[in-house]
Amino acid sequence: MIEESISKDSIKASDLINSDLFISFNGTQSKLSVRKKDGILGNFQEWTFKESENILDLLSLGNADLEICKSIHLLTHFDQYTLIPAKFYDNSHNKDFLAQLSVLDNTLPIRADFIELVNAFIVYQLSSNELEFLKIWPKQTKVHHHAAIFIQYQLERIRSNKPEVYIHFEENNFNCIIFIDKQLVYSNNQGFYSASDAIYFILAIFQQLQLNTNEEPVIISGRIMPFSDLHNSILRFIKNVQWFTTTEFKSNIIEDSNFPHLFSDLIRLSACEL
Repeated sequence: MIEESISKDSIKASDLINSDLFISFNGTQSKLSVRKKDGILGNFQEWTFKESENILDLLSLGNADLEICKSIHLLTHFDQYTLIPAKFYDNSHNKDFLAQLSVLDNTLPIRADFIELVNAFIVYQLSSNELEFLKIWPKQTKVHHHAAIFIQYQLERIRSNKPEVYIHFEENNFNCIIFIDKQLVYSNNQGFYSASDAIYFILAIFQQLQLNTNEEPVIISGRIMPFSDLHNSILRFIKNVQWFTTTEFKSNIIEDSNFPHLFSDLIRLSACEL
């Protein structure tokens, strides 16, 4: 794996020349980063926009600017998905897979991506807002589901047979994946309304898999603000908390504690798409 640097600065059209553009999209919450042709991963940005706003206008960029990118990777956090083992997968049953979860929207197309490391397909739909969003991007855009990247990134880095728990938070939902004996044993997205809801669901997952919240390390990433109710509840009920970070990147801003776990989805995506 090549070594990359991390910087945090504004984006210009010149930054996109022969670069890889990574965008994390979650409703009206979005994040962006650029890996330049010299291998530096930087230009980290986060913003909120209204449904009526054009994201390119907010960035002062146009379609012509994006055409000069080497590649564009769009990461969806849409929380309605299911994993189907390859031996049971039949694309003619995609609607049935989602209908069983009571999440099927017949007005939206269904996507299915193969996750080679677990020999399974992730079946999901993009929201109508995301479909409108995708219309403005050039042909070199590749769409990824966060759960698939989450699984791939962590599975490639497992070094122990002991249980490994990873939880990534977005606004009002979290994605949890768990490995035991280097095998994926749990992957699911759970919505919540309050910090107590989130903790309740996390503890229920631990109980279901007979894991010990006092012993098992839990690696946390995503949208968690320091000293928030969610932050404090996690530290109260989970004793072995570790915040996502990485040793694969050089960085002069890793000391900013909000940075590594807040932008972990883009870091994982960049690492998977080297």
